[in-house]
Amino acid sequence: MNIINRTIIENKISNGYDFKFGDYISKGFELFKKDMGMFILAFVVIMFTSWIPFLGVCIQTNFFTICHKVENGEKGEISDLFNFEKLGTLVVYYIILIACVLVILIPMFVPIILLGDSDGNSYDSDMQSALGGGMIIGMLVMYVLLLLFMGFTYFAIPLIHFGDYKAIEALKTSFKLVKKQILMIFLFFIVVGMLASVGVIACYIGMIVSIPFSYCVMYQSYKDVLFSENAMQNEINLIKGI
Repeated sequence: MNIINRTIIENKISNGYDFKFGDYISKGFELFKKDMGMFILAFVVIMFTSWIPFLGVCIQTNFFTICHKVENGEKGEISDLFNFEKLGTLVVYYIILIACVLVILIPMFVPIILLGDSDGNSYDSDMQSALGGGMIIGMLVMYVLLLLFMGFTYFAIPLIHFGDYKAIEALKTSFKLVKKQILMIFLFFIVVGMLASVGVIACYIGMIVSIPFSYCVMYQSYKDVLFSENAMQNEINLIKGI
């Protein structure tokens, strides 16, 4: 499913674009209502398959295929989750992602490495205080870096899933796109995370609603920023048999 026009993406990187924060939430809610049962069922399947190495994340990514079909008036199906056409690219992408996250985690361990006692003796009180303070600072740095990294990769998955971008190219393109609306996208990223976590707070039961709803919201932002109108219309015409 390649419906992303590279020329349009490059134009938005050069000239910028609008990021309609509020519209994505309201449109995501409207999309979720169109086939709530399917979205919830699809997420349940994702929960039970998430433990499968790499296949699980590919299945999760295919949730956006269901969003796309429902948005365009087509019936989403559970079989849509098991399309592994982009599996190879996604595997490479997640390997790169994991490697980058491991590098970002380094600040948390630096205080231990620098302040550790190689002779195996106990730390004195001053050293324990310094170690504790260093670990707190390291964790703060780590969380900030993780937030920045995940924010800048926001468009990478849809560029791979709905386009013909390879892993590194998708990451670079996502970084360039996010730079154009960095504040709005980071705020949106945080709000979507909060929406997804609402169900977890409610004894985990509500997450079968809150998380698929948050996916629908994300899909609306992907559609608005990445998809070309001509490609969308061609998809609709194919669905309608025109």
